[in-house]
Amino acid sequence: MPKNITKILILLMLILGWRAVFLTVSVQHINLSGDEAIRSLQAISIAQPKESIRVQLEQEPPGLFGHYPLLFMAQPYLFPIESYISAPFIRSLPRSEFGSRLIPAIMGIITCLLGVLLVNAAFPKTETRHIANNQNFLHRYGVILLVVFPSTLLLVLQGAYPLPSYPAFMMFGLLSLWLAERNRITSWKNPFFAFAAGLSVALAASNSLLALPLVAGIGTMIAVGRNWRTALVGSLSCGLGIGLGLFPYFLAKTMYPGAHAAVSSMVHWDVALKRLWEPAITFTLPIVLGMRCPILPGWEELPGILPMNLLSYGGYLWVLLIICAFGSSIYLFFQRLFRNRWPEITVWDVVTGLSVGYLLIFVLSTRFGANEFRYLMPVALFFPLVLARLLSISKGMVRNGLAVIVWGLVAINLVTSTALLTAWLHKDFDGGFADTRPAVGWLKQEGIKYCYSSYMDTYTLNYFAGDKLICAQPYNQRFPGWPYPYGKAVDTASNAAFVLGPSKRFPHSRLTRELQESGVQFQVASAASSIIYYNFTKPNEAITTQINPVAIKVTTSHHQEDADTLSDGILSHKWRSREAQKKGMWINLQFVKPTNVQQLKFYYNGYTHDHARSLDISAQLSDGSWKQVAHDIKWRLQHFDFINNQPVYNNRVQNISVQAKQIKAIRIEINKPNPGRDWTIGEIKVQVL
Repeated sequence: MPKNITKILILLMLILGWRAVFLTVSVQHINLSGDEAIRSLQAISIAQPKESIRVQLEQEPPGLFGHYPLLFMAQPYLFPIESYISAPFIRSLPRSEFGSRLIPAIMGIITCLLGVLLVNAAFPKTETRHIANNQNFLHRYGVILLVVFPSTLLLVLQGAYPLPSYPAFMMFGLLSLWLAERNRITSWKNPFFAFAAGLSVALAASNSLLALPLVAGIGTMIAVGRNWRTALVGSLSCGLGIGLGLFPYFLAKTMYPGAHAAVSSMVHWDVALKRLWEPAITFTLPIVLGMRCPILPGWEELPGILPMNLLSYGGYLWVLLIICAFGSSIYLFFQRLFRNRWPEITVWDVVTGLSVGYLLIFVLSTRFGANEFRYLMPVALFFPLVLARLLSISKGMVRNGLAVIVWGLVAINLVTSTALLTAWLHKDFDGGFADTRPAVGWLKQEGIKYCYSSYMDTYTLNYFAGDKLICAQPYNQRFPGWPYPYGKAVDTASNAAFVLGPSKRFPHSRLTRELQESGVQFQVASAASSIIYYNFTKPNEAITTQINPVAIKVTTSHHQEDADTLSDGILSHKWRSREAQKKGMWINLQFVKPTNVQQLKFYYNGYTHDHARSLDISAQLSDGSWKQVAHDIKWRLQHFDFINNQPVYNNRVQNISVQAKQIKAIRIEINKPNPGRDWTIGEIKVQVL
């Protein structure tokens, strides 16, 4: 067998074997997370016909052509490209941790292979003729092994626990770098590589704003080119690819106001500089590079054997190496400039500059945190490429010293990864996520087809149950006010249960307390780590019905043009005074016939800040006189709306008892205004006996 084939087979065995070990342990010991379930649910939805009821329930906000999502489910950002990649295969895979993680894990393998190609590209023959074969093996294959056995955090994100957007960022990011380098050394008459590089890096950016700096780096490199011909052809081709790849991003911003805006704010430079050295360089960065690793991204527990007091030296080493890489990039840039009379930029210049850039973006971001390791992932991704370039241009003792560092990093990565596997193999470790399959079984047994749950558990329940269950968040817990799927179906159902695991976003202790405070009786069951609330009743409340909105004529003291929206049955249609509140502002509800009114329900969905501090309510009696039936009623929202014998948290409602018989009209007046605020109400429902 030829030597090259043997080397390739050994390399593939190492790549596949190491990642198979991690994937096997993860699917056996880390329960499926909500984010992973969302990725799979969107893939299933894309693969199904548009007419499917399940697909229609997931169109919140509506996708392109009412079918194809432009955003990650229930979130205002992330084009779900991983779901589109998984869609052709997802229905053939089991609904399990393995079925959900397999396609992202394959993307991680592709990422690794692209990294190997880029490392090889850093060692062109013209720059390594002075190196003996054994030294070439030691140096080149040391960096290749650093790609095969990467930083443990990278390894986890590449497939063992592939958080959405990270597998696509890594795969398309390295693909764009490889294509950009191919474009640099290819004839200007071939525009394919420039176009493909622009397309792939832009798809990475549509998938995650974390890739926007990479778009700038790749775009600049190709736009500069090697001469005016490559610059012209490359700019047009790459620009076309970037425009096409960013189309989902800009289309989402056009279709959904506020999309891609919630995660892109920065702090002032003086704040960023204070946290650049400590903790970013001395703590966060060494862990990202593999000196230790969080047991899962975002966790504070850090398995590994390297003493914590030595972590900072990893940061010092990176700073030293990046200074050397930066200096050499500048030197070689000017060397090419004087030789070729053109400012040519290489992919190694890009990854070196972006390594520094991503560190600065990290400390500038409002999402900065010492334990937010995943946001520095690009630095670890580019680190082997930076080392490969340094090795390829260095000589003698410097090259050998760099080789020792590389092999040392490989050893540290192997040890840290083994420590992480040991932590995962602990019998009590489940990733911190509830296994909702027992709850699905209990609900099926009881014939309950609708339920609410916390953010994470909602989507694993839907994923494992298939078409047998529809589960929604009580409200959008991560992004309040942003549309989320399944909510309307569950809110309008009856006999919906609450399935709550060990979640901090919506703990079962909160539901228990608020049900008791609201006078709601309920039953409780348990299924593994999930507590199930069901069979809700409110025995001490008078049975009322809502008066038909068409039987009410609404007049207002201000902005009469929209007065009908207060009683049109559509909570999203809002009436607004369009003037600052003042005492005596009023709303009048005229009935077509004398009515026994028990209660008024004020809905403030989306505009809870535009309320009056207190209200007076008067009733018009049958003889035409007015009688005050409620005075100085303070603004206080109910814990939930109680509809169809179930709590509905998505509605922001205040119930006011009136208990007036045979009245012709109701007048609501502001007693104490909220200074500087308009008066905004979505709907007023009149409950009658």
